[in-house]
Amino acid sequence: MRILIYSDSATKAQGFLTDIKNHIEAKTGRSIFRESFGGIETDPHKGKWNESQIIISLRDAHEKEPTIDTGGIGTTKVGCHYDIIIFDDIVSDVNTTTKDLMDNTFECYQKSLSLLKPGGEVIIIGTRWDFGDLYGRIIAENEDSKEFEIFHRNAEDKTDTGKLLFEDIGLTQEFLDMQRRKQGSYLFSCLYNNSPVDPSTATFKVADFRFYGELEQSPHPLQTGLYKDLYNTCTVDPAGQGEDFTAISVVGTDASLKMYVLDLVNRKLQVNEIVDEVIRLNNKYHFKRVGIESTFYRGMLMKEINLRVQEEQKRLGFHTFAVEEFKTRWRKGEGKHQRILSLQPFHERGDLLFPGKSFERLTGDFSKLAYQMIQYPKAPHDDLIDALSWHVEIINRGGTPKRAGPPKNSAAWLEQQWINRFQERMSRYPARSRRIIQPAFT
Repeated sequence: MRILIYSDSATKAQGFLTDIKNHIEAKTGRSIFRESFGGIETDPHKGKWNESQIIISLRDAHEKEPTIDTGGIGTTKVGCHYDIIIFDDIVSDVNTTTKDLMDNTFECYQKSLSLLKPGGEVIIIGTRWDFGDLYGRIIAENEDSKEFEIFHRNAEDKTDTGKLLFEDIGLTQEFLDMQRRKQGSYLFSCLYNNSPVDPSTATFKVADFRFYGELEQSPHPLQTGLYKDLYNTCTVDPAGQGEDFTAISVVGTDASLKMYVLDLVNRKLQVNEIVDEVIRLNNKYHFKRVGIESTFYRGMLMKEINLRVQEEQKRLGFHTFAVEEFKTRWRKGEGKHQRILSLQPFHERGDLLFPGKSFERLTGDFSKLAYQMIQYPKAPHDDLIDALSWHVEIINRGGTPKRAGPPKNSAAWLEQQWINRFQERMSRYPARSRRIIQPAFT
C-alpha cells in the first residue's frame, strides 16, 4: 500500500504524518492503535521513518514509494505512483485570495491525479473558503460525473433528536452564536458551515448569478448570425498605458432587456489584432452596434475599424454594423465606478446571464469576468467588467431566444420526436380521449 498525503504546503502534510506516527508509536494517550496492531514502525537508521515519509515494518513488497508520503502545492512527485491520494486541507484562506491562486490549486490537483495508479482511490477533506475553490468546482462537476461520494456537514446540522451534530465536542449553539458575532457571517459560514456566503458589502453577489445554459442556434447563421433572436452588441476596452490586456465583450439582449453574455476576449492585442477580432466576432454574431473607447491610440482604433468595415462590405454576405464612439476620461477612474455600478441592477434582478449551469463551472474568460465582478472594487483587474459595462449604453430590445434542445439522436431527442408524433395523433381525438405524456429525459 502506497499513500500520498497532499496539502496546501508540505509542512502541513508533514504535520498530518506526525499525528499518524504518534498513533503508531503510542505517543498519544487517546489512541489504542498500538494495542490493536502492535509496533509497526521501522528503525529510522535502516529504513524510511522521518518527518516526510514512513515505511511500516509490515511491508513485504519492494517499491520505491514509501508506505506514506507527503507533499504540498509545488512539490514534485514525478515518477511516483500511489494507491491512495488524500488531499487534506489543500484549499486554505491563503490560496483563495485571487482567482489565479485558486486556478493554481485546481491545476495542482489535476496534475497529481497522474500519480494515482489505475483503480486507485482519491479522498478529499477540507473546509470551503470560496465559491470557486477546488472543492466547489469538484462538487459542481460531480453533479454530472458522479465520480465522488459527497459528505457535507455543517456545525448547525442537527440529529434526529434535535441535538447539534458536534455539540459533544463543544460546538454548542451558544458557542456558535458567539463565533458568528466575533467572526462575521462570511468567515463563520466558511469555517463552521462549510459553505461560503456573499460578504454583506459585495457589489455583485454570487447568489445573484444567473445562467442561460445553451441557446438554440439559428439554422442559417451565415445570414442571421448565431443567435437570430437577440440584439447583439460588442464593446472594446483597449489596453491602456502600462496595461497588458484588451477586453472585448459580446452581449445579446432579448425582448425583456435581459443581457446574455455571449463571448469574451481578454488578451494582449495590437491594434490590427483588435480589428481582426471584432470582424471575426461580427461574422459569428452579426452585431447591431459596436462601441469603442476613442481616447486610446488617439482615435486610431476607431479609424482602423471603419476602414476595415469599408473593405469587408465589398465581400458578399458581410453584415455591417454601426460603430459608436465612447468619449471618456474615465480611464483614470472619473465616472468609471458609476458606469460599472450600472450593471449591478441587471445582475441583482437576474437580467445578466452567463453561459453554462453554475458559477463554479464557468471557465476561461467567463470565469475571469465573474471574479472581477464578485471582487469589485478590490479585484486586481477590471478590464472585462469595464468592457461589459459599456453595453448598458448601446443595448436594445431583441426577440425571445429559445433554449437549445437535446443533441440530435440522443435519448432525450429521440424521445421528444416520439412524443411529438404521439401528440400529433392525439390531436385528432376528442379532447376527453386525449392522453398527455411527460418526457422521462430532461
